[in-house]
Amino acid sequence: MIKAVLFDCFGVLVEDGLGIMSREFQPTQNQWQEMQVYRLQADQGKIDSQQVQQEFARILNVSYEQIANSFGRLHKNYSMFEIVKSIKKQNLKTGLLSNVSPGFIERYFSPDEKGLFDTMLLSFELGFTKPDKRFFQEAELRLGVDSSECIFIDDNQQNVAAAEALGMLGHVYGNLNDLGSFLRVNGVGVEL
Repeated sequence: MIKAVLFDCFGVLVEDGLGIMSREFQPTQNQWQEMQVYRLQADQGKIDSQQVQQEFARILNVSYEQIANSFGRLHKNYSMFEIVKSIKKQNLKTGLLSNVSPGFIERYFSPDEKGLFDTMLLSFELGFTKPDKRFFQEAELRLGVDSSECIFIDDNQQNVAAAEALGMLGHVYGNLNDLGSFLRVNGVGVEL
């Protein structure tokens, strides 16, 4: 029986910022690889979001303002927040599991949006990132559930595979209809 549903942030609840930058600035493969180094440092809490944006600007040879504006255009997937609300109404536990730099959640999520989650596991606080199995084990511990009682939703196949290896049900998010079908088949009723 499912007792908890866990959500990734970027690519599920919020548009992926690196995807926007990739479309806008079209980095070379070498630039992309260097950006990933700084993204990982930010996700691990070694540098903050302002520092990572400054590094992205340097790597891409654009202004800091251009990068900050790109991140400022991130769109929330409000339909996903409605799904989280629906899940909460069913007395299921919810969690946000995100590879994220310091300050992002505080700036982009309202108090009501943050309040939808029984726990938020943020990589910069933990010091490691998904797909590290400790991420999912910590979610189980905080929510007081077993892995077999959890659904994990992420747009990254590698992260979903890591959760499934621990016994969670996983779903690679692509669109709301497929997610709704997946949740309903697994006993979690949602309306889209």
